[in-house]
Amino acid sequence: MVLSIGMIVKNEEKYLRQCLTALRPILENIDSELIIADTGSSDSTVEIAKDFTDNVYHFEWIDDFSAARNSTLEKAKGEWYMFIDADEIIRDCAGIVDFFKSGEYKKYNSATYVQRSYSNIVDGEVDRNGYTDFRVLRLTKKLKDIAFKNPIHEALSPFFSPTKHLPVIAEHFGYLFYIDGKISDAAIDKSKRYLNLLLKITDDSDNKIDQSVYKEISDCYIMLGEEEKALEYLKKGLNTLNKSSIVITVYFSKTAALLLHTQKFKDVIALCGSYFDRTNIARKAPLATDTEMYFYKGVANYNEKRYTDAISDLCNFFDLYDKYINNKLNTDDLIYNSISFTSDKLCDALNAFYSSCIKEKKYDAASKYKAPFPIDAVFGANLFEAEKQTILFASLKSEIMKNIGYGELADLYPRLSALGQNQLISAIRWDLFASGNETRANAIENLKAVGKTDSRMAKAAEICGNYFFSDRVDADYTEKYLKEYGSSFNADILYMMLDKNIDITAFVNAEDFLANECVHAVFSANEDFMRLLEKYDIRAVSENGLEKTAELYKYAIALAASRKLNISELMKKYGAVGIKWRECFEGGAPREIESARAVSRITSAFDRKDYRLCINEMNGFLAEFPEFSPIIALYRSIVDQAEKEAQAAAPKALSEFEQMALAVKRNIRGMIRAGSAEDAENALNEYEALCPGDIEIKILREEISGLK
Repeated sequence: MVLSIGMIVKNEEKYLRQCLTALRPILENIDSELIIADTGSSDSTVEIAKDFTDNVYHFEWIDDFSAARNSTLEKAKGEWYMFIDADEIIRDCAGIVDFFKSGEYKKYNSATYVQRSYSNIVDGEVDRNGYTDFRVLRLTKKLKDIAFKNPIHEALSPFFSPTKHLPVIAEHFGYLFYIDGKISDAAIDKSKRYLNLLLKITDDSDNKIDQSVYKEISDCYIMLGEEEKALEYLKKGLNTLNKSSIVITVYFSKTAALLLHTQKFKDVIALCGSYFDRTNIARKAPLATDTEMYFYKGVANYNEKRYTDAISDLCNFFDLYDKYINNKLNTDDLIYNSISFTSDKLCDALNAFYSSCIKEKKYDAASKYKAPFPIDAVFGANLFEAEKQTILFASLKSEIMKNIGYGELADLYPRLSALGQNQLISAIRWDLFASGNETRANAIENLKAVGKTDSRMAKAAEICGNYFFSDRVDADYTEKYLKEYGSSFNADILYMMLDKNIDITAFVNAEDFLANECVHAVFSANEDFMRLLEKYDIRAVSENGLEKTAELYKYAIALAASRKLNISELMKKYGAVGIKWRECFEGGAPREIESARAVSRITSAFDRKDYRLCINEMNGFLAEFPEFSPIIALYRSIVDQAEKEAQAAAPKALSEFEQMALAVKRNIRGMIRAGSAEDAENALNEYEALCPGDIEIKILREEISGLK
């Protein structure tokens, strides 16, 4: 018999049938057997196992995984022995079948395949976007003295080379420790149990300690959130193991990862320097672990502002990653060290690389890595979904293309996720506002190229061309576009509409319009946005666009206030929205409009330099609209300053008659706020008889009319 496959199981009904079904091509195509030892299942595990083999028996559990494994090894009749876990599912066994059927196995003493472990469950499903690859030694010729060692994290020993690295991937579901990114209670309990067993091993003699034990202990401490203890045991491993041993690669890699996670960037750089010192680790060619070490070193150098070094390190990372994913970097260190690939890691590498290239103005270097890494690897695998990462990538990529040309846009665009497409195109369109005409023309042509497969981009290119080169942007262009594509990711069109005094109703009334997000997006892309809002003619807005326009101005004022910008003109425009509403409609108004109307009274008093009245209006306003507190606090400082300047310029005190007139008007406004329309009107009639020329009489009558 050529091959025996051994398994130990306990309560494995969740994945066992899939696991054994995946093994059938091996059992059916080569002379082989399947041996399964059950250690005390209480579910349907044994019944499932018997559907695939008669060689199922009970093994009394004695807290020793190696003992259980060895029981299957002792029963094995094959020339070779293979073991697998019940929560591993081999994608395609062809590589294993070919290894034996071709007779190639006769040249080797052992063989590995890739165990791809997933760790996170998102919305009830296994997240396959992030994983850890470990080249597990799972097949061995049955040579003398081979047996499993260690009661936990058992491994075959001794290890006999030469070793064949098979192009086979087994998906592993035994490390699903996280649920929606949060570590599960079950994983914490498991780590505590394993840690107690592992620490007992170290209580013996250091000479008996397996070279992987310190790493396993550190993994448990990491799961328990005790990072300093984890680092302590990783350093024990670094100090204990022979520096020329290939096994030490795992300790370098794990230590660098933990140091980077804790933002000890200088320590990462020093450790990586030691790792790449050829006197420490013997290497004739690049190792798979080099891939990760260049990543850690590159990101650390970026954070230390050593951009040239970061570019060099990350280029090495990209090159080695390309070889790894194309199965051209199967080195022996993978037997001991796992390689972790997640969307966050790839995104961090991309963003650190692009940012470093921009800092050093090495735009050509930034454009070099287009395929297969990183774009195909990241976007093709749908890994690049994190919103903040996507926005950062879009801004960096547009900055690079702005300097070297947009020639790759048509090739890049279809590879992106929908979010990536929106963010990148949005960033490029905003770049046009800061570019010269030659760059603009080039970018618009490339937008048109994308538009051959995306009608939205074709229309956007048309609008941009008309805005920048023919001054022909009008309501027809913008309204048709917004009706079909909405306002999200099209905030530059709002900028154009404001600049041309086009009715913005179509934009603000779009179903996907979010005033707060829109204000932040436009201002972040172009700070002239506030200036455009200040000069925009509110009369251009149609009646049914006033409420949303008021919301837009409210958030713009809030943002301007948070940046300590002068909000006087924005406040006037906000108030103007409220005034226009009153001209168009009768009766009650939405809260957004009521606050705008109240602001119009504040700004009106300010324009008349009636600062006391202005302050009174603000006090009344805050009582009704407390959410405006930060805005009014800033406006109050503007009023106070203006009042001081007025007093300095005109120190003359008000006459007794002027003081009485102000007092009467304040009294009338108090009646209005109290809702006493009749009393206010009678008092105003008496005041008008004394001061018929006061321009405030008309405003007061309008406010009284609003109460009726």
